[in-house]
Amino acid sequence: MDQIITSTLKNRRRRSLGLRLLICYLKKSNIKLEDNVHTWTCLLVQSLQIT
Repeated sequence: MDQIITSTLKNRRRRSLGLRLLICYLKKSNIKLEDNVHTWTCLLVQSLQIT
C-alpha cells in the first residue's frame, strides 16, 4: 500500500487519488508511520507549491 500511495502522490494527474488513499491509510488505528512520512510530507508540500 505504501508504494501505491507514493506513486500516486508523485503523479500529478493521480494526486487526488493518492491523497484520498493516504487519508484512508492514516485513519487506520494500528499503522506504524516510519520511512514514508518524510517522503509523503515532501510530496504533499511540493503539490501545494504554486508554479
